[in-house]
Amino acid sequence: MQERAKYLMEWAIGEIKKNYLHDVDLLIGVEGHETKDDGHGICFDYFIPASEKGNDLARTFIVEGIGYDLYPRSWERMEMTADLEDPGTLCIANATILYSRSESERKRFLKLQQRFFEHLKDESFMYAKALERLQDVMGIYQRMLFEEQISKSRMAAGFVFSYLTDTVAYLNGTYVDSWSEGQYAFLLKLKERAGCKVPQGLLEGHEKMLRADSVGEMRECCHRMIQSVRVFALEKKKKQRTGNSDFKNLAQWYQEISLWWRRLYIYCEQKNTTMAYAQACALQNELCITAEEFCLQEHDLLGNFSADNLMPLLEAAKNAEQYIRSEIENHGAEIEEYPTLNAFIEKNISSMTGGL
Repeated sequence: MQERAKYLMEWAIGEIKKNYLHDVDLLIGVEGHETKDDGHGICFDYFIPASEKGNDLARTFIVEGIGYDLYPRSWERMEMTADLEDPGTLCIANATILYSRSESERKRFLKLQQRFFEHLKDESFMYAKALERLQDVMGIYQRMLFEEQISKSRMAAGFVFSYLTDTVAYLNGTYVDSWSEGQYAFLLKLKERAGCKVPQGLLEGHEKMLRADSVGEMRECCHRMIQSVRVFALEKKKKQRTGNSDFKNLAQWYQEISLWWRRLYIYCEQKNTTMAYAQACALQNELCITAEEFCLQEHDLLGNFSADNLMPLLEAAKNAEQYIRSEIENHGAEIEEYPTLNAFIEKNISSMTGGL
């Protein structure tokens, strides 16, 4: 350990023992946070307070030109980090306990660390977290579409690539294990790991992004990188997905929105273009969600929409409804439907307080 780093670690531990003995649970160092030549070393990164007073240990200072930030991370935040709800995965994955108030706090932290690594082995869990990160990317990109300053566009593109790197890491069941080397270096190493893959075009997109000298080029690079990761995610999902096997839930869903089909048919037959379009959008969204959840065939309603002729849309909607009904029946579930009101009354009379 570098002499300065060793001294500062001992100083931090001394401060805790002298002034915060009952107020700080852990002092943590993080490997991969420091850069080889920045002189920082692994003296400390953060601490976990045990009380409000413990937060007062927080300090920022510069020694011999090297900046240091001793900051608090609550147990609640560490729970979030362990469950990948906080992006600072390195802070728990590469953590080294430098000081613990007692064995109880040390074990508590190690359990959280173990929980994190167990999550990495859960493909379904990691896929869901990857999609959350990808959604963050989409939010940045949407704002980028309205940005006209090259400097802010470049900044947004940098975050797009950073978040995409997290997404790819999650899809491979891992995490970015060094902030100091950068995401590009991480992806290069990831390509060489057994069983890991990097989306085709992502690294090339980053190289083009570095050389882009206009807002338009920056947007185009980001669009291509995002698309490459989306395709990669879809391929991953197809390989691992099993889908919801309880088709009673699908029957319930169909019963709930069956009226949407009926309304769409009416709008199409009435040639009500505006309402047919709106209803088709709502139904298309539901079909996309259901196809994903139950591993069903996808149906393209809006690809068949034409303001001048609603009949192809009508036919596509009918095919989709027939398919959904057949899938429900083929999987042994039943659709609760009655041909007449009397039929409904006859079966449900016990729940009624009076007759009609």
